[in-house]
Amino acid sequence: MRRTAYVRTCSTVLAASLIVPLVSDAGPATAQVVDNVCNASGELGFNPTLTLTPHSTAMTVSDGALLSCTNPVYPDATINAFGTGPSLCLVIDINGTGSFTWDNGKVSAFTFTVSTDPLTGQLGLSASIISGPFKGDTVEDEPVIVSMAGTCATGGVSALTVDFTGLEFLGA
Repeated sequence: MRRTAYVRTCSTVLAASLIVPLVSDAGPATAQVVDNVCNASGELGFNPTLTLTPHSTAMTVSDGALLSCTNPVYPDATINAFGTGPSLCLVIDINGTGSFTWDNGKVSAFTFTVSTDPLTGQLGLSASIISGPFKGDTVEDEPVIVSMAGTCATGGVSALTVDFTGLEFLGA
């Protein structure tokens, strides 16, 4: 008798686990299309410098480049960007706008957030292409800090040199 009840219970649980996903309200899955993958590098400049005192800072991207991209029509680009936001040493949450100027002369404009603040729930770079090639795509990645000009405790950090490997342009 106990064995029969156990088998019925297991059968009911198994049947429910197979049916629930079929009737759930999760909606259809949507896959993102990878439109381009690039390596990137650049210098993030800060004014005022990043220090141990919380303050607002401006960030500019200089000597920025997208290199060795997989899309043959858009293989390389220069990066220009400017943003502002709060900082406390290397904890930043910068929002701004920028552009990729591709080797063929076309320009992709974007909005972005660069955050190293774990309280934001988003770490690294997040960008949305708002016009030009790849309009509607999102770009997200975590940079690797290659070098740092200055220290937070002695005069502040004026710049970070960063690299991205495998920066993906994701479309719907």
